[in-house]
Amino acid sequence: MMRVPSSVMLLAAALAFSPACVVTRSEGDALRQDINALKDETANLQTEVAEARAQRDQVSRLASRVAELETTLSVLRQSDADGGVQIEKLVAEVQSLRGDLEEARHELGQQRASVESILARPPVSVATAATAPKQDDPSRPTQVDGQDVPADAKEHYAFAKRFFDDKKFSESAEAFEIFLQRHKGELVDNAAFWKAESYYQLGGAAADKVAKEKAYKQAILSYQRVLETPNSGKADGALFKIGLSFEQLGFEDEARVFYDELQTKHPKSPLVAEAKKRLKLLKPAKKKPK
Repeated sequence: MMRVPSSVMLLAAALAFSPACVVTRSEGDALRQDINALKDETANLQTEVAEARAQRDQVSRLASRVAELETTLSVLRQSDADGGVQIEKLVAEVQSLRGDLEEARHELGQQRASVESILARPPVSVATAATAPKQDDPSRPTQVDGQDVPADAKEHYAFAKRFFDDKKFSESAEAFEIFLQRHKGELVDNAAFWKAESYYQLGGAAADKVAKEKAYKQAILSYQRVLETPNSGKADGALFKIGLSFEQLGFEDEARVFYDELQTKHPKSPLVAEAKKRLKLLKPAKKKPK
């Protein structure tokens, strides 16, 4: 027999003796359906979150609360299934959960809008800047700038970073791209960031407009990889640099989205002050048609 948590039993006792309205069996069944619907909504949201790699902890907490509600309702119905039970607080909790689910869904949608939808926005079709990565065969030594790429992940990372430090940004971007194809683990986040930084530097140095645009678009896509990494320590830097890249491409409304997101999600970041300065320099946001 499954052991019922003491917190659930205390809640059941409190509800049973609180001066609230009595809920009949049919009303209890309706509440059961409501909780089941919440379970389905939470499961769907968890799937979306897994795909976007965002809001994971928040949705997990919501799922736990739904499960606890289900257990509590089961205890209450077993104790007083025929005469009805007083579950006003339980109803209120269901309503609160609905609000939290909607908020999580809204935040998830906002993140997608700020990354995926904006990336595909014409006329600067940033999403089309992605070129097919070179197919790398780990069994064969790959060379960058005439040098063999190390097989070990840490050595490979250091190898690529030396190109960046030496301001050989094309070679750095290529070396980090090979790293991302070959390796997994804790260095992936940093590798994606330095690959993006390489493209950002190439964009700043390019004299040709076409080359400049291509480099900044590649930078945005590479910074996006950082944002897709759970609990990335470089997410604030990626948001800020995406904003700068969009500014360089002439899309100030898109840049504003990322500066705002930086302030909202990373208020303690040292980059927030600079983001606020950039926001003040941008033209007023375009009004959306009603």
